Amino acid sequence: MAKRPYVKKINPNTIDSHQVSPGYMLTFIRFSNRDTFNYTTPPEEVRRPLVVYNDAVSVTVANSKQGVTASMSATLKAGDINYATAISAGDYVFVNMVDWDDKVSIIDGFGQDVQPNSLRSRAISGQAINKYKDGFKGVFKVQKVSKVLRTDPATGTKVYYFNVQAFGFTELNTVIYYDPQIYGRLGGNLRLFMQQFNKWWDGNLKKNFNIQKVIPTLINALLGQGRKDPNNKVPAAPITHFKLPTTVGSLLGIKGSSLHAIDMYNFYLGVWGSSKGGSSIPPHKGFNPNIKNGDGLPKNYFITKTKLQGNKVVDAEYWNNVKIWSIINKYSNSLINEMYTTFKVNPNGSVMPSLIIRQKPFSSDHFNSPHQEKDKEGSQNSNYILSKYMELPRWSLNPSLVYDFDLGKDEAARINFVQVYTRTVAANDARNRARQAGTGNFTFDREDIHRHGLKPFLATADYDYPEKASNKATKGKEWAELVSDWVINGHLREAGTITCQGIEEPISVGDNLEFNGIIYHIESVTHNVSIQPITGKKSFRTNLTVSFGTDPRSDSARPVYAEMEHTDSYKERLEDYENGERILPGFSDTQHIAGATSRRDGEEVKETLEKSYTLNPKPKSKDDRVVSVNTGETPEKDTKKD
Repeated sequence: MAKRPYVKKINPNTIDSHQVSPGYMLTFIRFSNRDTFNYTTPPEEVRRPLVVYNDAVSVTVANSKQGVTASMSATLKAGDINYATAISAGDYVFVNMVDWDDKVSIIDGFGQDVQPNSLRSRAISGQAINKYKDGFKGVFKVQKVSKVLRTDPATGTKVYYFNVQAFGFTELNTVIYYDPQIYGRLGGNLRLFMQQFNKWWDGNLKKNFNIQKVIPTLINALLGQGRKDPNNKVPAAPITHFKLPTTVGSLLGIKGSSLHAIDMYNFYLGVWGSSKGGSSIPPHKGFNPNIKNGDGLPKNYFITKTKLQGNKVVDAEYWNNVKIWSIINKYSNSLINEMYTTFKVNPNGSVMPSLIIRQKPFSSDHFNSPHQEKDKEGSQNSNYILSKYMELPRWSLNPSLVYDFDLGKDEAARINFVQVYTRTVAANDARNRARQAGTGNFTFDREDIHRHGLKPFLATADYDYPEKASNKATKGKEWAELVSDWVINGHLREAGTITCQGIEEPISVGDNLEFNGIIYHIESVTHNVSIQPITGKKSFRTNLTVSFGTDPRSDSARPVYAEMEHTDSYKERLEDYENGERILPGFSDTQHIAGATSRRDGEEVKETLEKSYTLNPKPKSKDDRVVSVNTGETPEKDTKKD
């Protein structure tokens, strides 16, 4: 049975409903010198923060696991400020969305904010606006500011407004370019972006490393040296770039006179273990299970007890027009691990832009790898390679906050054959592939293939270089088993979208979501606030894209899937009502079946009942599900040979 994970409930704020008067705020940090090519004003100098709330008639923030850069778009009214002049590409913008507009500010008749601790007051005075309860949705760089004029062809009425588009994590999309001829021409005296990078990279890393050692060094080199930290053992980068205005740091709660973009990011590395349940645990602890500073890394790095899987021989690289994100991702072992950006509450209670590289947290409770190492006491170390899905921290969304959803299962997600090849330094590619196939680097569902044909998942992971030359074992079989647990039967797990009342809390992609008795994984989060132009009514909505919907009754013996119980609609609605969820409409029609008994006026009186699709008998063991790849014999006979 899975350990009870940390659960943060999102409930209505009154007994019978959720009452809000949404407030939101944009805080622009603007560079004083927009043309550093022709003017000599200090490049980091910025103006007083420009705080916008009433002029913003629509603001949308979107963050997805599948995209590197989170996005922000806003529509600003053309009032007494010409935003085409006031805001420029390259400026920073902070976004806050809260349930109550008095959290933003309360202005008296003299134009003064009577709330000394309001978001507006803190932003103007350069104080942090990214605490857990601040509704902080991200910090972005302005990409485009456009002025828009629209004329109604019927009435001739003209409407004039401004559109602002901005993106987060833009530094990770920076293209790397290094030309040794330019370096030679300048004599190596200027701090250009890739000055001496190849020499530095070659001198520091030309070895075989666990990827968790490689990645921090890459980040430090490619994003630039951050604040000095006496405990920092990461090699100093020979380049300095992405200078950060101190005001941006102040709004994020970062102190320092010489800041770089790397300072405003949090970095997470490792295999996430189980979270601890209990109402006494604060959210910033609950959503960071078993995470700490350490390993001689800077304070904005957070690691787990168990390191990422994968070893790599790292040589000097030739990067030309390659993005920083692609370089880091190259060393992440994306078969086993995932890398994504988000705005997440950290262990210190601040919501920060974060880069997370962790093992994919989709291992089921009934999966136990025979390749798990033993701890000192000789018992199985459950944290060695597993990040259990049901033990991941989760948000529990009250159904009364939901406006609509579209959730279901898709045949396109069916996988019934998994094969994983890895590489070692011990053999050439052809021999290595033959050897790994011979050891059984694949898993399959024979019966499902017979019914539906082959639905394969094939992958090669170039991260299987043993740290010691004497270690010739490969991880192909181990990783194939791990991946098969994630992807086989994907067509039985629910996915889709949920639209609900705006969520002020820092709900993040990569977290789990409990809704209507099913545990989902959050793939993307979109927040939108807007003002209805005629009535002036404010609206705050959150849209969640979710996947991997699994029934929490799954345990160490068997998986349980959603929508396996209620073949009859009446029973489903009755249970929905009695459990207090009350998501569904309060009616149930019956199906007209020819020849059915107990009918009145052509309509069936008694509900049509069918048996549950959740099987009661003990499910197959792991050995029963997999057939030996060496002999084709039954697993029992093959096990005896081993």
